[in-house]
Amino acid sequence: MRTFFAVALQIARTFPALVDLAKAVHAGDRLGLRRAALAIAQAVLDGARDRGTGHMVRSVIDQQRRTDPLTRLRPSRPGRTPQAVAARARHGDKVTA
Repeated sequence: MRTFFAVALQIARTFPALVDLAKAVHAGDRLGLRRAALAIAQAVLDGARDRGTGHMVRSVIDQQRRTDPLTRLRPSRPGRTPQAVAARARHGDKVTA
């Protein structure tokens, strides 16, 4: 979760690229559009900081730095199988997937 101030700072940091993006859209310049969009995305990701406190929280930057492929599936959670969800739906229980 980012505060309004943090979002405003990121927009201000990318303002020149936002102007370039608007100019490229107006001019129909696809290369300029792509260049500006990539600059904005890079600036946003560079400014992203993980403020999570949980042991499972990972930032986007941390995941982008990883090059090793995933070697195991995410552990399943009890009661989340398609069969369990269908059974709850049949009995009129609240279904949340």
